[in-house]
Amino acid sequence: MKILLSIILIISFQHLNGQEITRVHMTYEKLPDRGSEYTAGSVLARMIDGLGFRYYWATEGLGNKEYEYRAGEELRSIQELMRHIYDLSEVIIATARKEVVDRSGKTALGISPPEMRSITLERLRESADLLAGIDNFSDYPLRFQGKNSSSEFSFLHLINGPVSDAIWHTGQIVMLRRAAGNPIPPGVNVFLGTSSN
Repeated sequence: MKILLSIILIISFQHLNGQEITRVHMTYEKLPDRGSEYTAGSVLARMIDGLGFRYYWATEGLGNKEYEYRAGEELRSIQELMRHIYDLSEVIIATARKEVVDRSGKTALGISPPEMRSITLERLRESADLLAGIDNFSDYPLRFQGKNSSSEFSFLHLINGPVSDAIWHTGQIVMLRRAAGNPIPPGVNVFLGTSSN
């Protein structure tokens, strides 16, 4: 009986340990390994992973004081920047899924910053996973649907539009949180995609 109980405990521990490894990997605490093959999809996935890693650490450990912080009266707060990145991640995931982005007025106003952060990171991860294996993006347009209009753009606009814009705004969050007195944790290495935290 003791042997059976020991085996069950070991299996349970290994299962929980495996879930923890997956959770850490899925949250962009570190940059995921996507292999060494260079394709259009793998390069784009790496770019989105780089955004996810930066966003993870830019928003890790923020509190209400930082969420409300803004550099000037007319400028966006950290929470407003997070909402904008949340919206950009919606465009990224919709494009990766070959879906239309609904621009008929829905917003993330009712979602808390931690929820926005979690959803944004999940969207980035799924987008990178979906796009990693694609070699030809001509069949992946950005499509928008508003109340009275629709529009479509080539896939290249995903790179210079939502992905680059989200990277830009993530850098703003890093700057603002430093100004608010809560810089990103030391030990985050964006070049290697690692953290000693």
